[in-house]
Amino acid sequence: MSTSNAPSSDPLQDLHNTELKEIRYQLKKLNGRRLDFDYKKRRKGKVPAEEVRQAWDKFITSKELAERSMFILLQDDVDRLSRLAALVSALLDFHRNAHRILLGLHGNLQARLTAASNKPERRFRTRKIRVRSEHNGSIGFYHPPSLTSAASSGEQFTVLPSRPGSPISCYADSKLVLDQPCCRALYSFHPNHEGELGFSEGDIVVLTRQVDANWYEGSLGGRSGLFPVSYVDVLVPLPLP
Repeated sequence: MSTSNAPSSDPLQDLHNTELKEIRYQLKKLNGRRLDFDYKKRRKGKVPAEEVRQAWDKFITSKELAERSMFILLQDDVDRLSRLAALVSALLDFHRNAHRILLGLHGNLQARLTAASNKPERRFRTRKIRVRSEHNGSIGFYHPPSLTSAASSGEQFTVLPSRPGSPISCYADSKLVLDQPCCRALYSFHPNHEGELGFSEGDIVVLTRQVDANWYEGSLGGRSGLFPVSYVDVLVPLPLP
């Protein structure tokens, strides 16, 4: 029985599972009844005429059913082909969109490749750490020994006079900053409670310990207290517990 009007996302699979399956069944049945009729016809003298006639009738019935199934298959061509055309159209739209997306991606990658190829070569340079000595109020920049040609003592500073009235607080001794865990203030922090340590943006604060995930304890210019983790950038981390 034909079910070609049933909806299917794959017309070819639907054809295989319904119409062609029905036709194969009818042809197999037709072949079996033909063999049965031929056998009884050859033994006409030994097989009753009624059995031969019944075998013939069954053969004719199967032949008509097989022919009808094939006729219906051919008659449903318009519906089947329209569904197949819709499937092909959907696949075509999909691949067109994929082609458009890939073209855009390819153009973007080519542009980035060209920009990266034309970019001048850059050499790695370690950023200087600004520190201020609390003894003479001067501001200095620490140069890492690996980048300093004349670092006989292991540390070298380019010293600049401090500006009068500078809002930057006095830092701890430069050796203390370099030798101990410390951090740089990303923002100015104004204490809201007793026991908190205030500082200005750019200050170097000596780290004492980490109280929890949100607070450090440290010292700056002879003062000590707590301050938020999110306000600073760690330069020399605390030792692991």
